[in-house]
Amino acid sequence: MVLNSSSITFMNIVKQAVDALPWKRFPKKNNLSTRERRALQELSKNKKITIKPADKGGLVVVQNTEEYHAEVTRQLFDRTNYKVLKSNPTAQIIILIRNVVQAAIDEGTISDRTGQYLCTKFPTIPVFYTLPKVHKGVFPPPGRPIVAGTDSVFQPLAIFVDQFLQPLVPKTKSFLKDTKDFLLKLRDLAPPIGSILVTLDVNSLYTSIPHNEGLRAVRQHLSESAISGKMLDFVSSLLEIVLKKNYFRYGTIFYEQCKGTAMGANMAPAYANLYMSSFEDSYIWFNNPFLDKVFTWFRYIDDCFLIWTGNSCELQQFFEFLNSRNLNITFTMESNHESVHFLDVLVYKEGNKLATDLYVKSTDVNSFLDFSSYHPVGQKKSIPYSQMLRVKRIVSDHTRLDTRLHTLSTKFRDKGYTRRVLQQAQLKTLGVTREALLLDAPKKKMDRLPFVSTYS
Repeated sequence: MVLNSSSITFMNIVKQAVDALPWKRFPKKNNLSTRERRALQELSKNKKITIKPADKGGLVVVQNTEEYHAEVTRQLFDRTNYKVLKSNPTAQIIILIRNVVQAAIDEGTISDRTGQYLCTKFPTIPVFYTLPKVHKGVFPPPGRPIVAGTDSVFQPLAIFVDQFLQPLVPKTKSFLKDTKDFLLKLRDLAPPIGSILVTLDVNSLYTSIPHNEGLRAVRQHLSESAISGKMLDFVSSLLEIVLKKNYFRYGTIFYEQCKGTAMGANMAPAYANLYMSSFEDSYIWFNNPFLDKVFTWFRYIDDCFLIWTGNSCELQQFFEFLNSRNLNITFTMESNHESVHFLDVLVYKEGNKLATDLYVKSTDVNSFLDFSSYHPVGQKKSIPYSQMLRVKRIVSDHTRLDTRLHTLSTKFRDKGYTRRVLQQAQLKTLGVTREALLLDAPKKKMDRLPFVSTYS
């Protein structure tokens, strides 16, 4: 977003109005005790430990800093994925982006204002860190690599590219938007007798996509859209910069990512989706000697769900076939004749149909907002209701639904929610059918423009 004089004036007025508020009239009460504040200060100063949120499950992980650093070093020493840079490359990348953007402006591909948006004047340096994968059951846990690129030289480019990639994703053959979309597609499926329920997961997809393969896949999808030739070339050029010039800092050393895309980049999910769609076009829908055994195939980014009509031996052969197609893409597989979990859903057979239940990982913790938090009361009351609706949407069996709602209420009680708040939420939930939750109409777009700024 390019700020004009009116926007800047409005922000200044908001700031002056906030500064003028009679703060002395508001009661000052800290929701942390003195002991809790002191403990937080001591923890923040303790360099021997590293505190990070877990990759999945809502846990907070306290690690020995030496072990955390050893895991980061292990990943960054992989020269197929990362290379060490001699110095900070920000200045050279800024010049490169300006040249590409100016050429597009001169050709009339983009406007001057778009060009100003794409050229960051005072970028921050991307920083590398990892999130511990405690759900893997390995100690010390492996880390999921993240590059924090907010306000970096790449962020405007990634946002701009994502505008063109995102609309292409729902058009891919196996696309799943979310859990609700998955439930809808399962609803009318009647799995053949003796079929096997299977899930496949791509190992480290984001960091495994070769740049040139990914760029080719994106160009192919863009060429099949209504985009002009000049804009296609410009979007491809920006994407190439985001991918091939992606650098970051860990400690005092600068690195460049040689393969894959940074987890945290705005266009990363769409980019990964389109790449996987191209993989499927090559090895699932075509050139697949096992296609007649694939009763159905759905995919949410790198998580795949299929119903297999062949036997277990043939399934293993199919699995080996997939893992031999592309050296950069390898799958893990789970299969069962009766039930399997996918996303946050447990899918199981019930007669000649599929039923669904809520799936909760063993590492999940009760991370609901505490009722004593200083959030608006209306917001806190809405959380149990929205979570009960989620459970009702997923759980297809009434008996299991009652059990899941009871368990959910217990979790909220542990967080200080009163029986009255929970009973009100449950009464509201009773008034909504599961059918309505699965088929609810899309939300209406707001008729006002939300104003979001970094000022607090």
